Amino acid sequence: MGVCETVKSLAEAVAKAKALEKPRHRLLVEILRLMPLYRDIGDLSAWESAIHGALGQDDESEVGQLLWEVFEFGTYNMYGAFDAEGTAEVFRHLSQWMAQRGVTAPEPQGLTDW
Repeated sequence: MGVCETVKSLAEAVAKAKALEKPRHRLLVEILRLMPLYRDIGDLSAWESAIHGALGQDDESEVGQLLWEVFEFGTYNMYGAFDAEGTAEVFRHLSQWMAQRGVTAPEPQGLTDW
């Protein structure tokens, strides 16, 4: 499972663990879930733009922060060489942070590519 599938799984874990009461949160989950499709069409920048378009104003809610961190993980390698070791480290920190907030992150099957 690459980064895109991991982002999709993380978004689904947030949706499963937390009530998505705000329409904006539901939209963000759906866009996060679509990252593998954006990768497949060769346009992750369009995915990033879609997320930014859906974010709106600062969202300090727990769900908003969880979804933002999933997005940040997804963009870790977007503007440089792919760093598999760094990606694994960022994922470890993210999964611990999410666990403290009641979200169980899925175990990725190797974070060596998109």
